Amino acid sequence: MGRLYSIPLAFTAHTAAGDIVEIIAPAGALLDIHEIKLTQSTEAGDAESEQLAFTLTRATGSYTSGSGGTSVTPVPLDGSDVAASFTAEMANTTDASAGSGALTNMWHDAVNVHVGLHYLPTPESRPRCGVSQAFILTLDGAPADSVSIGGYIIVEEIGT
Repeated sequence: MGRLYSIPLAFTAHTAAGDIVEIIAPAGALLDIHEIKLTQSTEAGDAESEQLAFTLTRATGSYTSGSGGTSVTPVPLDGSDVAASFTAEMANTTDASAGSGALTNMWHDAVNVHVGLHYLPTPESRPRCGVSQAFILTLDGAPADSVSIGGYIIVEEIGT
């Protein structure tokens, strides 16, 4: 087993479709997603109920990374582990695109804004990206109004 890291996603207002997070594997490691947990902090009443759609994508080759977001420092779950070799960005204002690489959708999901997204795959079905590839979690459509989304993603780094 590799090293486990949490990518803490601070609550950020989302008013349009776009990348929630982009996780970029280094040249010397694979990445497995163990868990994704997203919640919101602004939609409290029944009148604000809506469905939010998400897509998990794997980027390969010379894809174009998103830009304009915020770097997120992965936190080792074991306090004695070293810093992660992979990088993460959240809330990019320009979404990742295929460029001369490829974007492959791995899954789509839609959840009620009051319930949030909790993705906890079995060990056999954990998404993996190879060296120098990336995972991109996207909010597929604009919410009816501004929604502050936050949470975490648990990632295993294998091979460093």
